[in-house]
Amino acid sequence: MVKQLKKMFFSKDSKNKDFSHKDITPEKELKHLRKENEQLKKESFQQMLKSVLTRRSVRSYSTHSIDEKTLYDIIEASLNAPASGNIQNYKITLVKDEEKRKEIGRIALNQSWMAEAPVIAVVSRDDNLINQMYPQHGERYSLQNTSAFITTFLTLIHSSGYASCWVEACEEEVLKEYLGIPMDQYIDAILPIGFPMDIPHVEKNSYDNMIFFEKYGNKKK
Repeated sequence: MVKQLKKMFFSKDSKNKDFSHKDITPEKELKHLRKENEQLKKESFQQMLKSVLTRRSVRSYSTHSIDEKTLYDIIEASLNAPASGNIQNYKITLVKDEEKRKEIGRIALNQSWMAEAPVIAVVSRDDNLINQMYPQHGERYSLQNTSAFITTFLTLIHSSGYASCWVEACEEEVLKEYLGIPMDQYIDAILPIGFPMDIPHVEKNSYDNMIFFEKYGNKKK
């Protein structure tokens, strides 16, 4: 362990130029590395806060293509979202074909702007397995699972420099037939993905109107 720490500490890229080898003890190395780790965590937290605070639903996109590996990385990371019983009861259908994107926009109540995005992700859920495990609350848990995935996905899309918009309004049966999605599944989101051309300004509720203490309705700490 100490050898690994020394290798990290004395690497050419190390920022720790103010120590000589003879002055370093394993204890000092650990203390310094922990300090750097805490700083990195603070910076990472601030970046995540900024990403969440600046995410918006975008309805205008550049037609420039997006990096597929980045998209797959985002999907893979989003699969770590909370899921009841660890049942990931959703599927993602990615659509890149321009004519298909236009048709999806038409099926989604003529929202033609969706076709501007180079990729559309359609998220569908299957309640069957989760209903078997949770007979009384399966549908509720299923919706929560899918929503957690979609929210994580949207946050990471924004963090990567892309944008999206959570759309659900559509002729669901028509869209399922068009994309070959099984009829016993439900479509919970149609997500255009691309570079934003226009980011809307939206005022959100202040948190002091949303938080209660010890009892619902009590705003006093």
